[in-house]
Amino acid sequence: MKHCPKFILALIVLIIISSSVYSIHSTAFPDSRNLTEDSFNQSRPRVAVSGNTIHVVWESNRFTSGLGSDIFYRKSADGGNTWEQAVRLTDKSEKRRDPDVATYGNNVYVVWADERNSATTGSDIYIRRSEDNGVTWKPEEQLTYEANQWDPRIVASSEFVHLTWLDERNMATANYDIYYRRSPTSGRTWEGEQRLTSDPSDQWRQSVAASGNYVYVVYEDHRLWRYPPGSAGTLIYYARSTDAGASWSTENKLPTNGTWQFFPDVAAKEDSLYVAWSDGRNYSKTKRDIWFISSANHGGSWSNETRITSDLATQEYPRITVTGKDLYIVWQDLRNELTTGMDLYYRKGEQYGTDWTAEFGLTENQWQYNPAVASSGTQVHIVWTDERLWTTGGQEIFYTLLQ
Repeated sequence: MKHCPKFILALIVLIIISSSVYSIHSTAFPDSRNLTEDSFNQSRPRVAVSGNTIHVVWESNRFTSGLGSDIFYRKSADGGNTWEQAVRLTDKSEKRRDPDVATYGNNVYVVWADERNSATTGSDIYIRRSEDNGVTWKPEEQLTYEANQWDPRIVASSEFVHLTWLDERNMATANYDIYYRRSPTSGRTWEGEQRLTSDPSDQWRQSVAASGNYVYVVYEDHRLWRYPPGSAGTLIYYARSTDAGASWSTENKLPTNGTWQFFPDVAAKEDSLYVAWSDGRNYSKTKRDIWFISSANHGGSWSNETRITSDLATQEYPRITVTGKDLYIVWQDLRNELTTGMDLYYRKGEQYGTDWTAEFGLTENQWQYNPAVASSGTQVHIVWTDERLWTTGGQEIFYTLLQ
């Protein structure tokens, strides 16, 4: 080294420093916060953001001794720095599950599947709403009355509130279907139901997004599933409305070459929409991977699909959000199953998903799953179910911020 020219020595030092910086950046995990801190199980969180206010809901058996569950709500009014006390939105002993939350301006909407009428109509969809950013809440309202509706998903755009759910009323002839209902008055009144799927096979695991008058619902569709394996399996289909949900173009297949597609999620901004899903086309080599596709003209045409992950283990349950010109996809990942369990990872797609960064880990403590993501400004807010405190606290809801 004593004969090494000074400029070469300086270059070596620079490379070492750069490598160290990259190593720190690629292995560091963002700080996370436990939002529940309870000895009972909390699960299935969802998150919505309006401005600097973050709204989180989840399912809890705190007051039911494991025999049922309630829906809880907690918010931060300062971008996640501090959090107000959790609020119990339901107070019956029957099971409440599958919560979702949406917000627009000062309006907040929380929906869930409710089994209080299980002896007559099975599971129904209920809603509570707030007109003052979650400070006070209107009484709960029942929105469905047929046999077994569950897995509600809700989104708000201006005064329109869009609700979808999984419906079993046609099980004798058509199995599971996706239904839709909207409110044109910020949740004060609701119009009639619309059936978005009618194929005799199963349609489920829907996701909904809205931008202006455009509304999109993506879902898993089993119409090409055959046994034994060898068929295309489960594929992603979508429905689209161009008039704020008044009418729909339904049962459109997403233009991909994938097979055995699961867990679709959709995000929308202005003229564009973005879809992520877990795909089994390379199952013999890499099991299930995360894939992505987008449209810049409301679903009129589509980009080429992009493979987001290629690890040998399974990646699934992607959740996608758009902030500025950047996309974020968060998923649950089994690459470290034998050491840290199931972890959460994410990738950032710059320039609306045309240039993707490396993968980054969000967690490395036992089992983390069921992520949900929302964004506002340059901030991305992520919540998930976490088992790192399983021996003392059971399942907890954790939160982290990316910016």
